[in-house]
Amino acid sequence: MILKPKSVNISSRIQSRNEKNAYTAIKKPLLNQTNRLSTNVLNRDPYSVLSLISSGNLETNARVYAPTSGKSATSQPQPFPLSTLNMRILIVDDDLDIAKFFKLALDRAGFITEVYNDPLSVLMNFKKGAYDLLLLDINMPQMTGFELYGKISQIEDGVKVCFVTAFEEYYSEFKTTFPHLDEIECYIKKPVGMDNLIQTVKLRLDCNWSNINFF
Repeated sequence: MILKPKSVNISSRIQSRNEKNAYTAIKKPLLNQTNRLSTNVLNRDPYSVLSLISSGNLETNARVYAPTSGKSATSQPQPFPLSTLNMRILIVDDDLDIAKFFKLALDRAGFITEVYNDPLSVLMNFKKGAYDLLLLDINMPQMTGFELYGKISQIEDGVKVCFVTAFEEYYSEFKTTFPHLDEIECYIKKPVGMDNLIQTVKLRLDCNWSNINFF
């Protein structure tokens, strides 16, 4: 996500700088460690790359980006858990790479996902009962994820939501605006690893996940 100086405080800038430094430090070792992560993937912005590897399972995450055919496609996808079938998730994030990462991870876990990068387009096309969960980035142009959820709630009251952000400054606003929402289930901090993303989503959706191994 591109940082907007007017909308971030000093601690956010420091956090971003530290993440970028960490990305620079790990980029070269990662290239030497595995050929499954292409240069194209590693050249993504720091938030996307750190999300890709932060779960600690480099091989698993690399397989999500591997082609579905050819020599580099070394693993067969696991059967989808029955509890996720037909569950629809709306992903809204103005960062194309992060939205793609979320979609790939959740598709792999068996969910049905739809992605928007423009919150205004979401409002124009939103239909009541179309989604089981909203996955909304908070810091977006035109309106925040909080504002978008407020407008969607006027169309469908009670629809489940998870907010996503890289900025600590939004936490207090989240707690104040949505005191009824559980921060563990409804507030996701970037960068987030694939495993943590799926775990949070399945917790929010109250799925039956016993004895299920995704990858």
